[in-house]
Amino acid sequence: MTTPALSLIQFNASRDEIIAHLDAHPEWQRTSADEAKIAWRLTLPPTDPYSSIYSGVQSVSVRLPTPGGMFERLGSHYVIDKCAEVAHIVNAVTLRMPRDTDWEIIERIVAAYQQLDPSSVAALILSGRLEGTSPDE
Repeated sequence: MTTPALSLIQFNASRDEIIAHLDAHPEWQRTSADEAKIAWRLTLPPTDPYSSIYSGVQSVSVRLPTPGGMFERLGSHYVIDKCAEVAHIVNAVTLRMPRDTDWEIIERIVAAYQQLDPSSVAALILSGRLEGTSPDE
């Protein structure tokens, strides 16, 4: 059986790429958009084993500055930093890890995952779809 690949975001993705990714992704729901920011909230189906982890106090939402909005005056470095932060959070949650997992860990897992067949045992473990087992089990 073929397992579909996870939909991960490149860490250097542009704001437009991230907006398109989140708007097209079934797990992310756009919750607001105004002159300052666009926001999305993670909405996992109740059948997802992680749905209870990412709900309530642990709910996950992300925000990006609106193109041409008031945060543009802070400079492109601000927008680039926010895009990197959103890509990190989205990738962490896609991998079913805490949103505050160290950036380097997420980057390494993403790099390793992208080199594997999504149906391989290693990819399933990296993606949180299969728990690893010890050799003694």
